[in-house]
Amino acid sequence: MSIFINTYLRYMKAIITLAVLLIQVSGISQTVGALPLYESLLDTILENNAPERLNKRNHQLYRDTTRNSVNYSKMQDVDCCNFSVAMMDKLVGPLPNGVELVSETNVELPMHFIQLETLDKDLVLYDRCDGSSPSYYVVGGYVYLAGVYEPTVWRVSKVLESDSTHMVATLVSSDGKGELLTDELSIQQTKIPYVYQIRVSGFWEGVRSYTTPDAIKNFDIVVNHCPTRKVLEYDFTKEVKGK
Repeated sequence: MSIFINTYLRYMKAIITLAVLLIQVSGISQTVGALPLYESLLDTILENNAPERLNKRNHQLYRDTTRNSVNYSKMQDVDCCNFSVAMMDKLVGPLPNGVELVSETNVELPMHFIQLETLDKDLVLYDRCDGSSPSYYVVGGYVYLAGVYEPTVWRVSKVLESDSTHMVATLVSSDGKGELLTDELSIQQTKIPYVYQIRVSGFWEGVRSYTTPDAIKNFDIVVNHCPTRKVLEYDFTKEVKGK
């Protein structure tokens, strides 16, 4: 009889232990499930050489290293010249009479630059959840900044320095009321292959890194494919601060 009781007690103990484990697992699942998808998935960065095989339900972000995926084609095929003069003049705003303007920059540099981000000390491209990557276009006597926010356009007033590796130019625009705004554009080719640094002082004091459409296959693309309606971009600045 005692053998039967001991066996029964061990059996019940095993059942109780299993029940406790199931409750704990259920609690963990509910906790994770209670998180909005964008909070639980956003900071997942994956190395993946076949993004089309990735289970995107589990990851909002992935790092595309293929060089021949649709992500590269999409980023490379952006038309940088589809801007009418009338549209650019409207974005520049009314300029005071007598402002010096150039009709052509005549620079040997590329005219389209796509912004790079820093991830784990690597320079990468970023396919955003909302909008396209910030890009500068130097078209004729205009400089056009397109991307996340409303486009910004300047007229080139004077080219101060220019050769095959760098350009410095004075830019002008209007505050919308006819008052002249003046900024300075600096484009500098760096010692890192395919990388340029661009700064527009007065508009944005920081210096950012850029590459050209022809060179994007030299960089990985971090893709944010937005699995929910919540738009949340990856914060690359924390990567920089953590260096």
